[in-house]
Amino acid sequence: QKLATWEQIPFMYAGDVKRDVARMQRLAVDPVPLDRLYTVLDMELGHEVAFAVEAGKIRANEADAQINLSVIHKGLGAPLSHADMAASLREEVEEIRIGALETFKMATCRADDITRIIFVGGSSLLKPVQEVMAQTCPSAELAYADAFTAVIDGLALGSADPMRYGRAPA
Repeated sequence: QKLATWEQIPFMYAGDVKRDVARMQRLAVDPVPLDRLYTVLDMELGHEVAFAVEAGKIRANEADAQINLSVIHKGLGAPLSHADMAASLREEVEEIRIGALETFKMATCRADDITRIIFVGGSSLLKPVQEVMAQTCPSAELAYADAFTAVIDGLALGSADPMRYGRAPA
């Protein structure tokens, strides 16, 4: 799980983690998966694997896809079907919906008041996330932005019409 969390990946390269994996390799009935894990840790490929998984998930938005893991071993890949991805995300997508509704409540607005939802990358580019947000906020326009400029874009929108967001200009 820590190899799936961007900020945790560097901690997986620690010597004690690699020693534990090496010990499991020696004891495993099938050491191949652990050999691959050791390669990821030893070569510090965690972020590359995370990028490959992200790309596979985006491709699986439309159809069955393959996660290209050639960075670990030439020709290595993992299938990811569109249906399996949607099913595996069901709980997380529901948590996103609940979190959005709680946020609206704290902001003293209703889902119908939301006029634009901006998806900035990562999990927000997954169809199940987009679909639940479109259902939750039926009046909202769905927009897409670059993750690196999304915060700046939001600040610019907020400063352009400060009264709309419940605060007077400074």
